[in-house]
Amino acid sequence: MAIENIIITQDNKSANCNLLAVHNPIVFIVDVYYSGGKPTFLSVDLIDKEAVVLATFRAIEYNNNTDNSIVTYHFRADDVLKAYMLDFDDFHHAYNELVFVENITKQFTLKFYNGASFIETEITAIHAARQFGQDPCLIDIQNNENLLFHAAIGMPVYIYIYNNSDSNNISVNKVAGVDDYCLDFDDTVFLDYNDYLFRAK
Repeated sequence: MAIENIIITQDNKSANCNLLAVHNPIVFIVDVYYSGGKPTFLSVDLIDKEAVVLATFRAIEYNNNTDNSIVTYHFRADDVLKAYMLDFDDFHHAYNELVFVENITKQFTLKFYNGASFIETEITAIHAARQFGQDPCLIDIQNNENLLFHAAIGMPVYIYIYNNSDSNNISVNKVAGVDDYCLDFDDTVFLDYNDYLFRAK
């Protein structure tokens, strides 16, 4: 047996986004190209950002290829990733305060290999869930896309902002709750082209 190449055909990433919701199914699909005898296993190392191997697993053979030189493996990673992430809980903090949420994300590398042949992929796992039918890649969260939040009057709203780099500084530039909406002559709030509330600059 000789392994000629290992290719990840499903890495769950999209548009350079590697932020994956671990409370959804996350399945990696890997094709192993070989000559001679078919390989009987594909190992998977789970590695943290300090390059420490946390555990080693075996991917499951799922071979529906008609080509006798390719074998396909599946590795369902969501439960594995959750097992190596710490839980996070709600906590008390001041009104209008921006605080760091401990343990909500964790960086991992998955290494798929057999002998000296391997391929790696890096991901950031986050305690989050998508709606049914959505993939686990959180492009909108990574890009901090504009969202409209609804809440009862006088009740708190939690807004999560994703910071993809330790070198970024995120701050609140003005006090929340200041009425800076643009109103027309009868005090109706203007909406912008996306139907978001139009604010004064």
